[in-house]
Amino acid sequence: MAQATSDETLHDMAEHRGLKLVRSRRRKPGSGDYGKYGLTDGGGKPLLGIGANGLESSPADIEGYLRGDAIGTWKASARSTPARSKRDHAPPRDAKSAPKSRPAAKLPATPEPPAPAPEPETIIRPAKPADAVLLAPLLRDMPGVKLDQATLARNLAAMFKAGGGVVIAERGDAIGCCAFVMIATLQHGPVGRLTLLHVAEPHRRKGIGTALVEGAAAALRKSGCTRFEALSDIEVNNAHGFFRALHFEQTSYRFARATEPAQ
Repeated sequence: MAQATSDETLHDMAEHRGLKLVRSRRRKPGSGDYGKYGLTDGGGKPLLGIGANGLESSPADIEGYLRGDAIGTWKASARSTPARSKRDHAPPRDAKSAPKSRPAAKLPATPEPPAPAPEPETIIRPAKPADAVLLAPLLRDMPGVKLDQATLARNLAAMFKAGGGVVIAERGDAIGCCAFVMIATLQHGPVGRLTLLHVAEPHRRKGIGTALVEGAAAALRKSGCTRFEALSDIEVNNAHGFFRALHFEQTSYRFARATEPAQ
C-alpha cells in the first residue's frame, strides 16, 4: 500500500482526476471523524470514505484509491459508494488486474496577455500658419465656437502679425492648444496674455494643459515679457483652480462688452 501523503498532495491528486478531497472538520483528536477523509466526484457524488456518520477513510486509503490500488481501497469504497453490481464489488484477482492510474492530462499553457500598446508621444510645438487645418476640428469641439477653416486661418495670421502665437499639443491630430498675445502697456511694458487654453476631453488631467501653458510662457519670455496673465473662463469647471495651481494670482476682475453698447 502506498504511504499516506500530505493533505496538499492528496488534494492535487484528486483534482487531477476530476475528484474532490473532503477533509474532516474536527480539530480535536478522538472526536467524531477526526483525521478522516473522503472523496466525491466533480458533482459532489460520494465515491469513497463518506458514510452516514461522517468521514471514514485514512490518508492511505485515499492515496491508494487515487493511485488505482484497488486491493487496498476496495473495502472502504464498498462501504461508502452506492450499491453496484456484484461484478463491480468483486476485488481483482491479482495485482496485474488492478486499474492503472492515468497520467494527469497536461493542460495547455496559458498564453501571456499581450503587452499594452505604448502611449503615443505627445508633441508640444509652436503653431505654423498652415496649422489652421489641424486646429479647426479641435476648436469646433468648444461650446459656442463656430469657425470655418478659412476664418481660423485669417485669425491665426492676424495673431502672428500682432506678435502673438499658438502652442499645439499633437498626437497625430491636435489634442490641445494655447493661444497668447503680447500687449504693450504703459505701466508694465510688454505683458503676455493667454487668450485661449483648450484640451480635448479624452486627454484632460494628463499634464497636457500645464505643458501648453509652459510652452506659451517660454515663447513670451523670448519676446521680452517678464509677466503674463491668463483669462479664466467662469463657465469652465475648475479653471480658476487650474491657474492657481500654476502659481497664477488673481489680480483683477475682467469686464467685457461689445464695441457698440446695447441700447
